Amino acid sequence: MSMSANIDQARVDRRSFMRASAVLAGAGAIAMNPTLRALASRSSMGARITTAGKCLIGAHVSPRPGETPEGAIEALEGELGRRLGVDRQYYHDEIFPTAYDQWTASQGRIPAISFKSYDGWKVIRWAAVAAGEWDDHLNTLADSCKAFGGPMFLTFFHEPENDSDKFGTPAEYVAAWRHVVDVFRAKGATNVRWATCLMGTTYWNPSVANSWYPGEKYVDYIGADAYNWGPSTEVCVNNAWTSFRWRVERFYSFGLSKSKPMVVLETGCSEDPENPGRKAAWIRGMRATLKDMPRIKVVCWFQAGLDTGNKCEWWVDSSDASRSAMTALIADPYFIKS
Repeated sequence: MSMSANIDQARVDRRSFMRASAVLAGAGAIAMNPTLRALASRSSMGARITTAGKCLIGAHVSPRPGETPEGAIEALEGELGRRLGVDRQYYHDEIFPTAYDQWTASQGRIPAISFKSYDGWKVIRWAAVAAGEWDDHLNTLADSCKAFGGPMFLTFFHEPENDSDKFGTPAEYVAAWRHVVDVFRAKGATNVRWATCLMGTTYWNPSVANSWYPGEKYVDYIGADAYNWGPSTEVCVNNAWTSFRWRVERFYSFGLSKSKPMVVLETGCSEDPENPGRKAAWIRGMRATLKDMPRIKVVCWFQAGLDTGNKCEWWVDSSDASRSAMTALIADPYFIKS
């Protein structure tokens, strides 16, 4: 999603601190929660998880004040009554998989990680990445991911269109993406699946989407972000209410044209203050749409809100009706990990 640099930096700093100070929090949360104890007993290590089947439901779960990252995702799963299939995370210049990623995979979730080309807060432009100037960092990442061993989705630069003013042109992005993939392949990190992630609106113009596409040999999954921003009291685009189907149908057509499976790596819906049940209906519509679009294999909810630096209250548990709709979705056999 689009955020200011200050908000982006604050979120990264906070996330890094919370992970570093709370690696052991998850075990205690499981011990205290009978639902999660039962879920944990059925979990397997990441290396034995497969995305075979239908559509996995995941989330990026922002910790609310006072929560650890581990506690936050387990609290959501406790509300929904089922383990998430995918854990969506974002990194700056950190080396990953982190201790948190190791922990979440041990609970049965597949990490879906985005990373960007920075050295501290120094921008590494895409042309420099393609030229090999970031290879020391890339080689370390590739070795780390290979040692992790379990399946993981990786995205080099989600929503690159939103950063082109600082990082370069679409052609330079494509060259950088291909170089990143080549480095990982040369290191033997065969457990990685590469997933692009453009803004959903980019797919409204296929020629523009194609300019950001790295090519069949360098992409395993084609991805997009898809949000319903309004209506809201916040500045949420044009305050127009749009369905999940409307948000993804052009993206889906693009993916079909490439004969690739697809992932929606961020999605969310705001509440309608004038219609308390409207968000729940939106989630039910998402459930039906995903069954009509079987090439979409992963959908990740963006679990965040105003108190985590976002423009809208994306929390899936922003109302009892919304939470109930997601509980029904995640319990549907179509979305249960095989």
